[in-house]
Amino acid sequence: MSMKKAITSKTSQDNSPIELTGLSLSSTTINLDGKDQRIWASIEFKEDLSGFDYGWVDYYNEELDDRLSFYFDDDEATSTSAIGYLDINQYAAAGTYELQNIDLYDKAGNNLDAYSDDFGWKNYLSGSGITSTTIKLQINDSDNSPADNDGDGFVDEITNYQLWTSSGGIDLKNRRGKTFSDDTSRKWDAVKAVEDGSMFSILIEGHQNKQGDYKVASANNEGVIMGASRWLNGNQMTNEGYEELFLTDFNGNNQIGF
Repeated sequence: MSMKKAITSKTSQDNSPIELTGLSLSSTTINLDGKDQRIWASIEFKEDLSGFDYGWVDYYNEELDDRLSFYFDDDEATSTSAIGYLDINQYAAAGTYELQNIDLYDKAGNNLDAYSDDFGWKNYLSGSGITSTTIKLQINDSDNSPADNDGDGFVDEITNYQLWTSSGGIDLKNRRGKTFSDDTSRKWDAVKAVEDGSMFSILIEGHQNKQGDYKVASANNEGVIMGASRWLNGNQMTNEGYEELFLTDFNGNNQIGF
């Protein structure tokens, strides 16, 4: 791999740049509905000898020749993470912006500079745990309302899990704003979501050594996951009453609720 990692060292103790382990966004789809909006970004990295100093992450739309940039500094950083934000103007141009550049510095002056034109870019993203590679700005009109044609409770044709509601999609995320998708883990997928009062119940289907087992996660009305059950087999799911909730035959008897 020939990813650019330009290093300028100011000390003899720390000669290595920041090693990124994750990048997530509070939302990957923004509806331009007459008000300015803020997107939060979080980066995660291995603990650096001299500590994180500053940096930025750019998303770019080639057709519009327009860029969305997140800036990070040590005021909003821990030893292994940093957060930044971007305010989206209500009059911003609609379109899809692709992750283009990651440029991070530590306090020794070492620089991680990774660019989308570099050889091995896709492998670098995958190896660094980065899945939030696009931001979509869209105009929320009658022709652009969210669709859930397969009835699984998630918005169709969105790369990350978005809970469907009649007023728009809600990103499913953890308490730090990290979103999830089918690519998050090879051991599980979220396969169905049900609005349950003021909460959402999400059906998690296991793979590999958890094939045939399920979890049920709960999320609040902002899509933040608040907790999850233990892994349950089909009979346990039936006994817990989840067949009626998800309208799914978990125990394979061709009946719902028995």
